[in-house]
Amino acid sequence: MLFMFKNIIFILITFVLPACNTSSQALQKQNFLRLNIFTEPPTLDPRKATDSTSMNVLLNLFEGLTRIGEDHHPHPAAAEKISISQDGRTYTFILRDSYWTNGEKVTAEDFLYAWQTILDPKFPSLFAYKLYVIENAEKIKEGKLPIKSLGVRALDEKTLQVTLKYPTPYFLELTAFPTFYPVNKKVDVKNPEWAAEASADYVSNGPFRLKHWEHENEIQLFKNPRYWDSKAVKLDALHLAMIDDATTEFYMFEMNELDWAGSPLSNLPPELIAAFKDDGVEQKFQVNFYPATAVYYYKINTQHYPLENSSIRQALACAINRKDIVTHITQAGQIPALALVPPMPGWNEPSQLFEDGNTALAKQLFHQGLEELNITLEQFPKLTLCYNTNREHQKIAQAVQQQWKDALGVEVELAHFDWKVYLSKISHQDYDIGRMGWVGDFHDPVSFLEPFKFKNDPEAGGNNDTGWEHPDYIAYLDQAEKELDLVERARLLRKAEALLVSEMPIIPIYYIVNGYLKKPYVQGIYLSPLGMADFKKAYIEKTGKT
Repeated sequence: MLFMFKNIIFILITFVLPACNTSSQALQKQNFLRLNIFTEPPTLDPRKATDSTSMNVLLNLFEGLTRIGEDHHPHPAAAEKISISQDGRTYTFILRDSYWTNGEKVTAEDFLYAWQTILDPKFPSLFAYKLYVIENAEKIKEGKLPIKSLGVRALDEKTLQVTLKYPTPYFLELTAFPTFYPVNKKVDVKNPEWAAEASADYVSNGPFRLKHWEHENEIQLFKNPRYWDSKAVKLDALHLAMIDDATTEFYMFEMNELDWAGSPLSNLPPELIAAFKDDGVEQKFQVNFYPATAVYYYKINTQHYPLENSSIRQALACAINRKDIVTHITQAGQIPALALVPPMPGWNEPSQLFEDGNTALAKQLFHQGLEELNITLEQFPKLTLCYNTNREHQKIAQAVQQQWKDALGVEVELAHFDWKVYLSKISHQDYDIGRMGWVGDFHDPVSFLEPFKFKNDPEAGGNNDTGWEHPDYIAYLDQAEKELDLVERARLLRKAEALLVSEMPIIPIYYIVNGYLKKPYVQGIYLSPLGMADFKKAYIEKTGKT
């Protein structure tokens, strides 16, 4: 194994070295950071984004009403002042004087317009449900009420008033999330495809502006001189490469072609993490780890035979040995997930709702499922386990493939696709079992439970592309939404989670821990446990790059 790995190193160094010896060394004197986002962002329209790659780029291009600070709490951003009514339902945001990159003023109407567009039944926004905390938003998206009934008003150019269905303790965190960003109404009306390219029509209101976008290759963000807090922005630019191989990324970092490698923008190769953690080896680099409010899991298409059977799904879950996976494959301190919701403030002890690697129970459940389906093992069809192209996803899938074969005798075929194709296949339910990671949008269990509340129409898209839906699950979440007693609310959410896991439309694998490498001169980056990297206050130490 070690011999083969060394040969890979030699090939990669030979491939990458010429670029390092030419333009990269000359560019190091510039005040910008070179990063890798691993893949092409599926969209840079904040109303449509659902994936972490798009979100991380958008975070640095846009500014919401609030922005998450280094204390992990929301702070006034595009809004200068925020007042909340005594009943906790009405929020009044007074906007500060701020501008779009084209020089136009950011107005309350821009926020209202963006949210109204998201809630248009014909507009393809998979995260529209995040706005459902707003009065009448859900019924508007369903086409049951007109848009004018939305509980949002632009009282004047600088005043936005929002009325919620019920008091929502995490609402200010939501207003920092990309789905809640404003969109320049004039630009969007004139050119609905403004977000497809780095043209003059791509306007934003955040710390950086979109300067260059070579699809499938590179994005360049330059400092936005019109940003209201531009004095806090120290960098001139961010250069975002799209290198879809973690090992190649690492060796580019090693040869000073990148200033950062790993999470949350991409992933470090597991074998390199293991090498860096070996106490008997002199370390050239220090891997930094931090826990994420995130879970790695497998989705199951419950509409595909024989996966509509819950006993079969439970058997597949119990047959996986998560401890082996996190010990021998991921190797970064991940925690085996025996429920969906990860540790977070107010939810520090995650539930243990099933057993890890219990092959005896897995066999019992599997044979029960075969009887319910009235088939034998020989008649059980081959399953396909798919994932987006990535070596770590591949190794985990190979391990699970073997564990299911050994424990249950199930034949599993592996299939991988690039990120954009993969997301399309999952959203159209063109899969049996597929890997997914979910990062919390805010620190509340609802962020993990709500996406599975309603099953999707495969043609309309959405996030619950498992085909699973349960009336009791919907009822628990509805009751929790209205519940003001926090203890009772937590009880309802735990009941919802227990039901979800007992039905197993998803198979939790582990709670994610992020690992990254950075050059010592890189400072000031805010890394959120919610999977975001904010470069607003990032800087390069003067004694660093030369």
